[in-house]
Amino acid sequence: LALAIFYGKQSVNVRQSIRASVDHLNLSSRNSFLDTKTDVYRTLIRLLADQNRLLEALQVLDLLKEDEFVTILRQNSDTRDTVIHLPATSPLEAQWMRRLNAAGDRLSKADAHKTELETDRKHLKDVGKLADWSSTQEQEQELSKAKADLKEANAQYRDTLSAINKAFAAV
Repeated sequence: LALAIFYGKQSVNVRQSIRASVDHLNLSSRNSFLDTKTDVYRTLIRLLADQNRLLEALQVLDLLKEDEFVTILRQNSDTRDTVIHLPATSPLEAQWMRRLNAAGDRLSKADAHKTELETDRKHLKDVGKLADWSSTQEQEQELSKAKADLKEANAQYRDTLSAINKAFAAV
């Protein structure tokens, strides 16, 4: 259950962060987003309560009630709530969230870099100037390095997930 709680908190954190970016959507779309996330909150509340972590369960319940209240306010006006609250984390959860976020950031950056290089290469090929690309060993080496970096970042991310599973299995 500790692992499920960890991932449940991660999910709530992501949903709380996304909530700030849905303000530009029309009322119907904002309400739809808020409606789809209540199950995640309720499941996390149940898991925390089952583990007798009642203060944390109450905090997540408060987040859910706050979201529902803001939804009601938005139906009656064009109120835009940008205050974002996140569920409390234990020191162990905070440590693993930082490690998972760092590994995810590295993976995301490596993928973006490789994609950018491949897009540049495809563009040159499309305009008939691939010879310009492949004529430089440096660009080919950079693309190869980007692919290797992505593979390594992906392995690091998987290793981090495995380590999280092991850490929370011991709790």
